[in-house]
Amino acid sequence: MMRRCVSFCLALFLLVSLSVPAFAHDKEEHDRILEKVLFGNPSFLDSLTAGSKAYKALDAMEDAVAICLDQYQGMYGELLTELHAYKIHGLPESIQEIDFPGNQYHRRYTHRGWNFNYATSDLGHWAIRKDLLCQTVNYAFDFQKRAGRWSFLGKEKDYSYSAKCDAFAAFIYYIHVLGDYTASGKGTVHGNVIPLAREHYKDPNNEDFFFELEKYLPLVLERAVAENDAAYWGLMQDIRSMHDIGVGYEKVGGVTDESFPKYQELAKQLLTKLQTKMPVLLQKEPYFADLFYK
Repeated sequence: MMRRCVSFCLALFLLVSLSVPAFAHDKEEHDRILEKVLFGNPSFLDSLTAGSKAYKALDAMEDAVAICLDQYQGMYGELLTELHAYKIHGLPESIQEIDFPGNQYHRRYTHRGWNFNYATSDLGHWAIRKDLLCQTVNYAFDFQKRAGRWSFLGKEKDYSYSAKCDAFAAFIYYIHVLGDYTASGKGTVHGNVIPLAREHYKDPNNEDFFFELEKYLPLVLERAVAENDAAYWGLMQDIRSMHDIGVGYEKVGGVTDESFPKYQELAKQLLTKLQTKMPVLLQKEPYFADLFYK
């Protein structure tokens, strides 16, 4: 009897111990992907001095991306507490303000595009989540002294966000989505997130992932554009070429079970391109270099 009890307790312990990393691994993997795109190093945060401005900025942005896209069913309250500890303006007071019941297709409420027009009954509270990420990016880079909505003596004023702040927030949002494309199956991704590529992608009401990259990268990499950087234009050409390949998969009646592996491989190729080329380009952008490389 004692042996059976010990065996049961051991099995229960193993089950619990394995379930915790599985839950935490998702955010950790997204953090590694983001750090590889931004710095070429999936463990860049570990190289920073804890408590430094750069450390707090990167840690806050990673927390904000996780809350913005993947929070549901009470998750990530501790991450919101960390953001409050950094004294970021305009955050929800509690995770309950943006929470919604668990849903295996939670991506349909947060992953359909930075400017997707969700229904007013949107369970994901997208406007609040998007604002949380923009406020955090503005905090990280000090783009504006005041950004977003502020209240003074009972009156509210919206200072909005700088174009660069909005673009960088959108960029790290899309890196998270791209990570989901590279790791998830067709049923949980296609139809629940912004399409990777589609025809007529330059229609602002019919955007796709590649269209969004083309729209935001010139703002994220303004120096590269101004100086006509060959590496930047090479990356943009890669993006356009890969878009045309992706459209070919969408044309044949949408992405099928047979074509999805090729579609997913294209997402992996895009991620590799970004991880190879973006760190070098970002190191030359003053706002980015001043924070992370000085």
